[in-house]
Amino acid sequence: MAIILEKGQSILIDKQPSINRIDITFGWKSGKDVDFFAFLLGSNGIITNDADFVFYNSETRERPFIKEVFKNKRQWRATTRPMSADGSVLGPSEDNRLKINEDQNDFDFENMIINLNKVGPGITEIALCFAKYRGDIEDIHSSRICDPFISITNLNTHQEICRYDLNEIINSSMAVWAGSFIKDENGNWSFKAIGQTYPNGIQALINLFA
Repeated sequence: MAIILEKGQSILIDKQPSINRIDITFGWKSGKDVDFFAFLLGSNGIITNDADFVFYNSETRERPFIKEVFKNKRQWRATTRPMSADGSVLGPSEDNRLKINEDQNDFDFENMIINLNKVGPGITEIALCFAKYRGDIEDIHSSRICDPFISITNLNTHQEICRYDLNEIINSSMAVWAGSFIKDENGNWSFKAIGQTYPNGIQALINLFA
């Protein structure tokens, strides 16, 4: 049974059996679009490469752009996943989004995949964040993100390791630093539930990490 984390709690990932590839699923109930993204941080707490901001519109992706294959870059971004500079993190793509059914009260999902064996030696933290899509500002601030959660699964065993229900998140927040994978001085990884909110949206997180 998965461990349920509360804000501020951590779990040592390296104690789990046979872990190298991890699925991180972010789910929420809302009629609004929410973006899920990651920052790969050095010891100074900022990214060391622009590609280490792994987000939906990134130019660094799992497959290179070939015009004969994708026709245009919009189609390329829609059908490929953003990728970190070292190839260890694959972010969500448009085709990667799942929905239980057409009822907007059900959960939407986006997921990332992390390969811990591929994480570059200079990376000490992978910060997982989400933000509301910036459309109409008044509509954004009044919209609700209900029952947001992050689930972490060992892809080798397909067993859920832990889950963090972000029920304490203020619904009017524009962006959230949900949690982080953190590497200690011995090279062991843990996951920490953070749940820090930012009213000014994704730009506040870019200012913090980049």
